[in-house]
Amino acid sequence: MFAKFCRLFSQKQPVSYTGVLTHTFYWLTSPANDLVYKNPNYKPVEGQPGVAIYCVHGTADRPAAFTRIAERLIEQGLPDDVESIHLVSFEGRGQGLSIKNFSNQLIGKVKINKHKRVILIGHSRGGLVATQAAEDLAEEGDVDPLLCMGICAPYLGSYLARWPLSWFSSSVSEMEEDSPFLDKLNEKLATSKIPYHFIEALRDGIVLENHGYAESYLKQHPDALSRYGRHGHLSIMSSHALVEDMAKLIRNVLNPPPEKVSEPVNVTVHESWGGHLIEEYQPGF
Repeated sequence: MFAKFCRLFSQKQPVSYTGVLTHTFYWLTSPANDLVYKNPNYKPVEGQPGVAIYCVHGTADRPAAFTRIAERLIEQGLPDDVESIHLVSFEGRGQGLSIKNFSNQLIGKVKINKHKRVILIGHSRGGLVATQAAEDLAEEGDVDPLLCMGICAPYLGSYLARWPLSWFSSSVSEMEEDSPFLDKLNEKLATSKIPYHFIEALRDGIVLENHGYAESYLKQHPDALSRYGRHGHLSIMSSHALVEDMAKLIRNVLNPPPEKVSEPVNVTVHESWGGHLIEEYQPGF
C-alpha cells in the first residue's frame, strides 16, 4: 500500500519531495539501535582483516536513514573483503553533545568490534562526525580509515545552524558558518592522506551548494566531489545513482584499477629540423 502511494505521489511531485516522504516513513517505522548488515560475498583472507563500513546518520535522524543505501550496496555486490555494514546509533541524543563526542562514540564502536580497516560514511552532521573520527583514527594508527564520504555534510557550515539552537547544542554551534570547529577541521583536511569524497544535493535547502565539501581538500583532489541535481537533503538518501557511485568508489579504493602504462615510442632526429619527431604519430589522433 505504501509503495503504491509512493509511486502515485512520485508521478505528481519531484523526487526531492518524494524522497522526503520515504525517508520520513523509514524514520517512523525503524528501530533506534545499531543495525548490522553482513556481506554474503565476504571471503576472509588469512592475515588480512576484513573491511567494515560504518554509516553515521545526521541530526535528529536514526540509523535506518542508511537502510536503503546498505541494502542496495549489498544487492549490487560489495568487494569480497568487505565484511559488514554498520548503521550506528549514539547515546545522549538531544543532550547537546559535540561532534567530537559523537566521533568518540563511533571510534569506540569500531574498537569494540575489533575492526582494523574501515570505510566511514556520514549524512549531514554525520559526515562531520565521520570525518573527525577518520582523522582521529589515522592519527592513533591502530585502525586504517580507507575512505570517508560526506553526504550533504556542512563542511562550510549551514545558515540554519544559529541561535537559539546553537545555544542548546554544541554540535549545532560547531556547524555554524565560519565556526572555529569547521575552520580547524578543514585545515586538517588540507594535509590529510585519507581518501575523501564529498556529495552535494543541488536542491538541498539545509546545506547549500558549495557548502558540502572541504575547500582545502578539493583544491588538491578536484575529482573528490559529486553533485546530484534532482535531490534534496533527505531525498538523496534514496538515490539509486548515489549508491551506484558509492559502490564504484568503494571498489576503486579496495581494488584499485591498474595504472595505464604508456607503450614506448620510437624517437628519431630529423636532420633538416634537428628536433625530435615521434615516428608513430598520426595527425588527428
